[in-house]
Amino acid sequence: MPNAVRSQEAGRGATLHRGLAGTIWCLLVPVAVLGGYLVLVLMSSAWVTSPVLAGTIAGAVVVIMFGGVRLLKPAWLSFAPEVLPASATPRFWPRIALTAVLMFLTGQAAAAWIYTHLGSTGFDQHVQTQQSSGFVPSLLVSLLVAPIVEESLFRGLLYPMLRKKAGAVVAAVLSSLLFAAMHGNSVQAVAVIPLGLLLALVAERTRRVWPCVVLHLAYNFAAMMLPQAAIQAMSTPLCIGLFSAAWAVLLVLLARQVLSAGITDQIGEPRARVRVE
Repeated sequence: MPNAVRSQEAGRGATLHRGLAGTIWCLLVPVAVLGGYLVLVLMSSAWVTSPVLAGTIAGAVVVIMFGGVRLLKPAWLSFAPEVLPASATPRFWPRIALTAVLMFLTGQAAAAWIYTHLGSTGFDQHVQTQQSSGFVPSLLVSLLVAPIVEESLFRGLLYPMLRKKAGAVVAAVLSSLLFAAMHGNSVQAVAVIPLGLLLALVAERTRRVWPCVVLHLAYNFAAMMLPQAAIQAMSTPLCIGLFSAAWAVLLVLLARQVLSAGITDQIGEPRARVRVE
């Protein structure tokens, strides 16, 4: 057999092996991370009767574990390329802010449409749990506990671990779908899928969790402050479609900017030449 043919077959075999290993990794990592979190929630629920307090205790353990990994084993959460300077992605944060506003409006409008036309027992139970917990505990969970815990879990642990073996798109989509599924009902799931994609892009760009926490907090705060009448007015197929198209275009442009800057940096070209308008 000619050497060229052997090289091609070896290359195809290596590619197949990498693809299979990546697929297995993308299946095992979510099971390990989210399964571990669910075990913590169940253990906490066995000790305390309040679902909110049980979730807070489990979340505190997650944050401590995330901080420990970042401090003691940072290589577990690192992936190429290295963090890029601000000059590599000009006007990144203003574009993120605009995309976040459009995503928020899309998510809220789509969630309202689904609840109005299909209903959601899971969402009703979520609202009842919040109301029974009291205003102050619910406020603290929405604006402090949930952003910190969920971002530590999904953008701090899950996304970088997926990203080590999978591409940015696969890691972003998978972590966002799991982020939505963890909310346990269709109304909240639809509302947060766009948010998950945006936060994954921020994690890809910054390699930090705190910007994701701030955006998550702002999203929850805006959801609390936006009048219900305004949400209902936007919950039409036309508005949802227009908002979705707008944020999708912006997100693709942002992703192209971030990922192309990373590729340019990896092949050694000057970062200053990277311009994706």
